[in-house]
Amino acid sequence: MQKPNAFDITTFKPHEDTNSILDLLEDVVTNDHTYLDKEAQDLVELGDEYSLQKDYKQAKFWWKKAAGKGSAKAHLRLAYYHRSVEWNYQKSVQNFKAAAKGGNVQAQCQVGELCYDSNNYKGAIKWFTRAAERGSTTAQRKLGNMYYTGTGVKKNLEFAAEWYHRIASEESITKHEVRNSHDAIHNKSESKEQAARNLTIRTRSILIYIVYYSVSDHIYTIAKEVQKGLESQGAKVKIFQIPDNFANVILPIVVRPWKNVPNINVDNLKDADGILWGIPIRFGSMPVQVKAFLDDTSRLLSSRALAGKFTGIFFSSSSRHDGQETTAFAALANFYRHGMLYVPLGFSFARIFDQTEFTNGFVYGAEAINDINAARKPTKEELDIAQKQGINFAKVVKAYRYGEQWEQQNLNKEFTAETTKTNRHGFVDTGTEKFSRLAELQAVDTLSSSVGLSSFL
Repeated sequence: MQKPNAFDITTFKPHEDTNSILDLLEDVVTNDHTYLDKEAQDLVELGDEYSLQKDYKQAKFWWKKAAGKGSAKAHLRLAYYHRSVEWNYQKSVQNFKAAAKGGNVQAQCQVGELCYDSNNYKGAIKWFTRAAERGSTTAQRKLGNMYYTGTGVKKNLEFAAEWYHRIASEESITKHEVRNSHDAIHNKSESKEQAARNLTIRTRSILIYIVYYSVSDHIYTIAKEVQKGLESQGAKVKIFQIPDNFANVILPIVVRPWKNVPNINVDNLKDADGILWGIPIRFGSMPVQVKAFLDDTSRLLSSRALAGKFTGIFFSSSSRHDGQETTAFAALANFYRHGMLYVPLGFSFARIFDQTEFTNGFVYGAEAINDINAARKPTKEELDIAQKQGINFAKVVKAYRYGEQWEQQNLNKEFTAETTKTNRHGFVDTGTEKFSRLAELQAVDTLSSSVGLSSFL
């Protein structure tokens, strides 16, 4: 069985990440009740201490002791251990299942993902539901998506709306805001269709990822300017860096990863509406670190997870003749294979036409010129072009997503039929109320930035 590569979300090498296994557990709902045995708790914590010291052999020993006493958290750690330090797929799955049966919410989500990826949708629904009922927004989102798109289950917008409403209570949109959307449709004099459309336009927040690799300040500096442009258009932006798994072989002296910027993994990409890539040009092409990461995205092809997402590029190089076009073409080959939609900078910024003085940036994206000693800083013109690229990119993504939402609402006009029906909770829905529920679903779906649904799913 092939071992997953270095960019798998659960794959770490011990010498690369001090807290590799424990890092995967930091931001996860852990409200299971399997940690009641004080001795088992002490054993897990002892294993954690050894893991922090990179003594994974001892960590495994104590986690196994705790697992023998029924600790679901110990099983979860062993599951990740066998996906990183000592690769064993079967043992990893066995421990995930043991932790899930023991009530660990994160493990239930993982088993749900395993079932989903193997097209066992019945099993996926089972485990996602268990986790979702205990407050996991990840599982709630997966269930909402499955019912919304009809993936593995009969499409049911009301069930999808229920799970999206649960996400809304946990995240940025509040129940009060959802009620406001309901009132807006019932009380305003405008048509129901126009009310729903206006609600979507007012509340739609697109999620854009900026993903970069850098050995100097330049790409990061340009990325921050692109971020300013995106946020000026109301986009939510997250910045990630591509991890350097070749630092000990290539440029070991100058590699300076930004420690305050999280590393990207392939699975992160599923959530974004658009992705902008920061690529330094090296010998007329992209660095091997970027190429390896883009190659790794091939495991998303079968699920079409990136299809329909927007993408763009910005660059840094040591000269204006360093292979900008060849680098762009090499990247586009990856994007087009996924069915991604490339948004170039083009000549949308007047300064690019100005030939009276030295100006960087070209039709494929913004650019900063760097010298061999990294002494030259990006100019004001370069920063302005980067910000303009962010503005243009956000406008394109917003326009498309708004149109997509409007089309979906038109396709569901049957929800306005003046009939009544009692739903499974005993509430009577008129046709108008059913349309309102659909509008609420759309509002929650679009406001919850990490849902990332598209018609291509």
